[in-house]
Amino acid sequence: MSYVVSIDFQCKPGKSEELRALLAAALPDTRAYAGCQTLDVYLDEEKECFTAIETWDSAEHYRDYLQWRTEGGIAKVVDPLLVNGWQGALDSVKWLGAKLDV
Repeated sequence: MSYVVSIDFQCKPGKSEELRALLAAALPDTRAYAGCQTLDVYLDEEKECFTAIETWDSAEHYRDYLQWRTEGGIAKVVDPLLVNGWQGALDSVKWLGAKLDV
C-alpha cells in the first residue's frame, strides 16, 4: 500500500530561487531513496512556499528518509533559507496515508 505525505518549505523573503536550486540538486537523491515512489514539488510564488507531495511505500520508509536527511546535516544548509528552518519544514509534514475511495 502506498503512503502519501506532504512537506512545506516556507522561504524567507527573497530566498525562493536559492531554495529552488538546492531542491533541484537534492531531490534526485530523494527520488532514488528506498521506498520513494513519486515526488512532485509545487511553488506558491506569492507566499514563496514550496510544497512537496510524495508517495512512499510506507510511513516507515519516509521516517527513515527524514532521519537520513537530518543526520546528513540538511538543517545547516536550509536553515538560512527557511522560516523556522529545517524544524519548521518537519513541523509542516502532513501524514496523509493512503488515498481514500470517497
